[in-house]
Amino acid sequence: NVVENGLVKVREVQAGKIKEGRQQILSGLKADEVVVISGHSKLRDGTKISVRQQTEPAIPSSAKAGKE
Repeated sequence: NVVENGLVKVREVQAGKIKEGRQQILSGLKADEVVVISGHSKLRDGTKISVRQQTEPAIPSSAKAGKE
């Protein structure tokens, strides 16, 4: 689930590898989107929510190219 203008949007993503505790997302998300990581099982598309805490943004795969 992602947040757009204070509303939950259900989004299907394609997951890749897990490395150092981080899940790689191959498609379905944009770099600047806010992702719901807690309490998401109770949310439905269009539910109004407010973001309390936002963690540091993930590093896009393209920015890490050549560092593996």
